[in-house]
Amino acid sequence: MEMETALEEIGQLLSQIQENLMINLEIKEMGELLQSQLYLQLFERMFPFMDLNIQNLMADVTSEGEKIQVLIEILSQDILTMDLSHIKGVKIENGDLKHLLNFLQILLELSNLIQEKNDQDDQAEEGEGAEPTHQSQPLQEDSI
Repeated sequence: MEMETALEEIGQLLSQIQENLMINLEIKEMGELLQSQLYLQLFERMFPFMDLNIQNLMADVTSEGEKIQVLIEILSQDILTMDLSHIKGVKIENGDLKHLLNFLQILLELSNLIQEKNDQDDQAEEGEGAEPTHQSQPLQEDSI
């Protein structure tokens, strides 16, 4: 995959994720995509019921790659219950676009599910005569 094409796809994925979650993350340079803070913000938005668990797991880790790996493992074990061993946090930290794209594609699919759930909730509220909230609602623990 050409680097330019991969970077364009990464930009599109991030844009769609932000739109789905109704958040605006100011990403000024490529290096920010290799840092855990960006993904931590996404996780906090998508899975607020796991906030303390994530914070506790992150407390003992120092490198950005290890922190991203913690998030990948949370996705793998607690959210999706599927093998994500093909995605490595250290590879993302080191700028491996294949690993970054795979990670973002999973986050996009999850954000799509959240958006669909929000759309359904809005339609149900409109059917009841309530005003739609149009705010991104995270997945609840029991809806996974």
